[in-house]
Amino acid sequence: MNVLVLGNYFDRDGLTSKALSEAAYLAPLGVRLVIVVPQNPFARAGAVAKLQALGIAHYRALTHFRILYFFFPVTVWRLVRIMRREKIDLLHVNHGRTLLLGVILGWLRRVPLVYTIHGVSGRELPLAARGLLFRRVARVLPVSEESAAFFAGRVRYPARQVVIVRNAIDFAHFTPVEKKADGFFSMLYLSRLDHDKRRAVEAAMDAAARIFLLRPQARLRILGDGRQYGRIRKRARAVNGRLGQDVITVEGWADDPARFMDKCDLVLGVGRCVLEAVAAGRPALVLGNEGIGGRVTAENFPVLQATNFSGRGSAVATSGANLARILLAAPPFAPVDERTRALAMDGHDAARLAAVLQRVYLEVLAGGR
Repeated sequence: MNVLVLGNYFDRDGLTSKALSEAAYLAPLGVRLVIVVPQNPFARAGAVAKLQALGIAHYRALTHFRILYFFFPVTVWRLVRIMRREKIDLLHVNHGRTLLLGVILGWLRRVPLVYTIHGVSGRELPLAARGLLFRRVARVLPVSEESAAFFAGRVRYPARQVVIVRNAIDFAHFTPVEKKADGFFSMLYLSRLDHDKRRAVEAAMDAAARIFLLRPQARLRILGDGRQYGRIRKRARAVNGRLGQDVITVEGWADDPARFMDKCDLVLGVGRCVLEAVAAGRPALVLGNEGIGGRVTAENFPVLQATNFSGRGSAVATSGANLARILLAAPPFAPVDERTRALAMDGHDAARLAAVLQRVYLEVLAGGR
């Protein structure tokens, strides 16, 4: 089975990590992903090298929403040729601005399509004609209960064709390793450094500065890239200058966060970053732009999972003062216990989710509704 994956981005975002994890585990099940890499004029950094290293079939195309409609006929013609050459059986669309393209390609090549909704922003759905476009969608695959509810509230669509398929994490890669004692309380913040994440990263820096005044061993390492990267580095330098110590380090993007997690006492972030920390056995705290979800435990795991570990719905607003209060009030963060890791593995292990995704694909190809 050959599946063409369409998205608005494929550089350093959740879709990239999700697709790479799924591709590795779908291949042994007889499902071959073919990735369309959008020619994005504002890309942070491409993932083509990683696709090449992993041997995943991929093609560049003018599918980014900022340029797609200027070259729409050319893009459709190119993708139809790709679909014919790769003998594509099914389309998997991942962004609202790409759905129209997917619907047209599916109609032209007579192949079904499925759609993944990743969050709750307006970008997740097409701007117009939603009901008409989703008639051509065989399955909608939200990554959480929150995104499923968001979709149900905005599109009339059969509930039986909605299947939650959560973010896939490669647990085999993130092996728990005990951190070596170094005398520091090391925090690691992982995120895209874009405008929609600005409040969270600023809260992390503010909290690190506040904690340092009481616990001089506190350190914060920031891993991420994006359009706010320069401003974040500038602010970190200003904080370090005020404190007289390099308390905050901004290191940019890391292709493999596992080696950094082994050296930290606490991971801050949302979504996949939180799950990767749990897989690595590191304590994780949900720090989102919309709220602070708190430390991930076996008791609150289902609640945090329902919002994809975003912090949305939390009563604690995102601010440096609130985050510092939480961190200072807590005893030293213990490694993730086996109950929490087992819950994460049960819901997010890439090997298990690949089997779920394969079953969905097979049902769609068989014409099942």
